[in-house]
Amino acid sequence: MSQLYRRVAAMLLGPGMLEYLCAALLAVLAVMTFVNVIMRYFANAPVVGVDEIAVIMFAWITYLGALIAVKRGRHYSIPLIIDLLPPKLRAIGGVLTHVIVVAILGVTVYYAYKVDFVLRFQHTPALGIPAYYGYAALPIAGCGMILVTIIRAVEAIRVDLFGLPPVAPTATPTAIHDTL
Repeated sequence: MSQLYRRVAAMLLGPGMLEYLCAALLAVLAVMTFVNVIMRYFANAPVVGVDEIAVIMFAWITYLGALIAVKRGRHYSIPLIIDLLPPKLRAIGGVLTHVIVVAILGVTVYYAYKVDFVLRFQHTPALGIPAYYGYAALPIAGCGMILVTIIRAVEAIRVDLFGLPPVAPTATPTAIHDTL
């Protein structure tokens, strides 16, 4: 297996900075929103543009969280049906599931990119930030999901169908304390 595949698989599937980035964005979002609520209701002077930044950050947190769920193998699954099949059919069903997910993600990313392209000249009202900053979260995270799903499919073919040893990491930590 090529060295590039090993590195990309380890980077995308292994424990990484994505979880820390989402946690940091969520903490900043919570503090920023809390401060804005305090300023709005107690000082009667809301911070201009915080709502726009909060919406953009929320979009990024949502789609990066979906990427983390796909990375951990917790986003899509039909184990009730698949687990009833014999081992070879179970492996084929798993690969077929990955192929369907890649197709759906491909269509989703394509149309999300089209929306992002249409909004390239639109800006937010208060801060004048380009609107596509928030909308870019879906195509970027979607491409990451496609890569992760393709690597999962390749690994399923290698391990489950051909009996080869796995190249990519098979498990990711379920919590931040698992990486320490």
